[in-house]
Amino acid sequence: MKFIIKLFPEITIKSQSVRLRFIKILTGNIRNVLKNYDETLAVVRHWDHIEVRAKDENQRPAIRDALTRIPGIHHILEVEDVPFTSLHDIFEKTLPLWRETLEGKTFCVRVKRRGKHEFTSIEVERYVGGGLNQHIETARVKLTNPDITVNLEIENDRLLLVKGRYEGIGGFPIGNPGRRAVADFRRLRFRRFQLHADASRLSRALLLL
Repeated sequence: MKFIIKLFPEITIKSQSVRLRFIKILTGNIRNVLKNYDETLAVVRHWDHIEVRAKDENQRPAIRDALTRIPGIHHILEVEDVPFTSLHDIFEKTLPLWRETLEGKTFCVRVKRRGKHEFTSIEVERYVGGGLNQHIETARVKLTNPDITVNLEIENDRLLLVKGRYEGIGGFPIGNPGRRAVADFRRLRFRRFQLHADASRLSRALLLL
């Protein structure tokens, strides 16, 4: 499994040295929070995102949930990473993943690219969007306010099929990597539990009125 971690926007406008420091702290925090979920887990930092890769599929929900509670993360993309050879190959790999979801819906395709290619992002959007529209009879392209946006990311010769997007809590990474990050994560989880408990007590009290 693979997750792409998008940084809190305020991090990206900092100076190069400050940005790198924040990314390093966030990478360390992610690694320390997730290390008990999967021994094969790898966390790799890049200039504009962080990759999380793991092999234990049983831990997918737990890893995904944990990432949504680590400060410094704007959102998380759950992706399927596959090779591709051509525009048509990109379409053929996208169709089975989205066919059922797009039935009876309006949609558009949005593409982000990194690396050198013989096509532009707009050309991919048009080709894949046209193919989906042709092969899914009840789906219809709508570029403004569609029901569903099909997000694709292309990195060199790899296609990242976005299977889900999950919002993080934002903010800046907390402290230095290590025990403090784990403690902060547990504190956030406890606070969320308290909020649910308080809401439950309030609901019971209202029923008694």
